[in-house]
Amino acid sequence: MKKIILAAVTAIFLSTAVLSGHHENNEVVLPVKISKNDIAGDIYNHPDMVQSTDNGNTTLDVTTLMSSDGKFGTGMYRSG
Repeated sequence: MKKIILAAVTAIFLSTAVLSGHHENNEVVLPVKISKNDIAGDIYNHPDMVQSTDNGNTTLDVTTLMSSDGKFGTGMYRSG
């Protein structure tokens, strides 16, 4: 029984050390603030707005922030 507990504690310790070491160099990514005018619709006039149409449905998409690894992004879209 002691061996099982020791193995479990060791596994938890090692996994915590590995996970904390993996995230040490990563920077915190904060979302970009969007102004009231942009929220009201002005954001879709930005030059980086992407427009796509699928089955007659038009979607406007604006990305305001994308993390360097591409795993986190913020923005707004309108579809209809």
